[in-house]
Amino acid sequence: MVNSNNTTGDYEHARSLYSQGDYEQAQQYYAVILTRIRPRDEHALQLYWEYSLCLYKLGEFAKALSAIEEGLSYYPDCRELFYIRAKINYQMGLLSHSRASFLKCISIKKSFLNYPEDIDENNRAYWYLALISAHEGKSEEAFNFLKLFTKEKPSLYSLKAFCLLLLQSGFDKALLAESLLTSNAINEPGLVQLLLIIEEYEVCLDLINRLNEKYQLYLEWIQCQLHLGRYDEVQNMIENKDSLITIDKNLIIYYCISKWLQLPRQSAGRLLAGSGYNSPYIHACLLMDEFIMNNTRESMDTTKLRNEIKSIIMKSSLELFSLGASALALDIIQHFYSCDRIEAYRQLGKKAFEQDCFCEAKILLERSLFQANEQAEDYYRLGLASSKSGFHKQATEYFLQAVVLHPENQFYPCLVIESLAIHAMAMLVQKLDSLIDNPQMINELLRLCTLKYKSKRLRQLLLPQEHNGDIYSIDHRGEEDVWNLNV
Repeated sequence: MVNSNNTTGDYEHARSLYSQGDYEQAQQYYAVILTRIRPRDEHALQLYWEYSLCLYKLGEFAKALSAIEEGLSYYPDCRELFYIRAKINYQMGLLSHSRASFLKCISIKKSFLNYPEDIDENNRAYWYLALISAHEGKSEEAFNFLKLFTKEKPSLYSLKAFCLLLLQSGFDKALLAESLLTSNAINEPGLVQLLLIIEEYEVCLDLINRLNEKYQLYLEWIQCQLHLGRYDEVQNMIENKDSLITIDKNLIIYYCISKWLQLPRQSAGRLLAGSGYNSPYIHACLLMDEFIMNNTRESMDTTKLRNEIKSIIMKSSLELFSLGASALALDIIQHFYSCDRIEAYRQLGKKAFEQDCFCEAKILLERSLFQANEQAEDYYRLGLASSKSGFHKQATEYFLQAVVLHPENQFYPCLVIESLAIHAMAMLVQKLDSLIDNPQMINELLRLCTLKYKSKRLRQLLLPQEHNGDIYSIDHRGEEDVWNLNV
């Protein structure tokens, strides 16, 4: 209970509850304390900020916006309150509103926060402004904001989202590569990775060569050459620098792939047999090489194969699939996993899902649905892969099927509600111009956003209890949610 006779004690208790993650209890204390103080009291501004932030973390966006507006009426230059308001509008997909609040935030240079938890709103605001500009197709402006985001480097995951948004808005891939090369917000290894992600292989190779780091960035160099079909280059590099194989066994896989993708196909057996290395990678690649070159189509007894060998075979097959050799990849899975074609799609789709290759996972898993022993996990993977690819309506249907197959699981209904909310919000946001002057529709959008946020929060609370460390944790990374920029 809130102690009405001790405001200072109640405030300290509220902060303690907040630091422990008990936002529900903390917000009750903050709400009562704000009724006792005068707007210009010593800690009033900090109370408004902490209360608003608490409500934001609970997904109580309507209450948070009300507290923010009240706080700004007394403290119109509080950048922290503008920052929270901007993030709520961002979550709702109201990008013009969000942009206005973020711009106001960066125009205010002074922060009232004087303790280590200061998250530097101005710097983070530049990142959000870059994302918003990318979604709106304002590429030059997006990169200008990105260059201002310099105090902390964005993660590769976030930069990938940024690049994909630009491409989805119609930005030219070559111009994107050129803009990335001139950006000071990305380190050189990260830049190489991004050029690979946007499939600018020639530009990526040129950068690696200019950096004179062909052997330091050998995996990226090889991946570019494979995608460009320059298999001889890959073979020459590995044969002339075979000491790299002792450092990275993945090179054995890439060497074999470069042989198998040539027309006509070639055997990698000479290098494998003469390598002198006794490793599971050599064993797995020799098995695959024999299968491919002998054109054997009889299933083998895989009970004697160690899991480590089968894992390497699966990894190699996914690489082949990503390079366009889908038939060969599926043939390998069928042979070494002693399964039919449909199960081969399922096995390879699961591997693609584990590797965050969601587009590939969606394609493969959809081809595997016509089997008698369908499992809820299959539909979960398909739902998440569809959601990550922007197909929220399909995602909802797949999550619903997971509920049907496993009704006892509390995790799946959360995904259904979350996905439905996202799909409904996407449809409303597409009619954004007509929403601006319609408070009722804005309120409905706010309610949907709260529903989405709370469903996700409940799902994450259930996660450690039921699915710690398994496939359900793949979606739980703590990255900024940028789903609504993909509608």
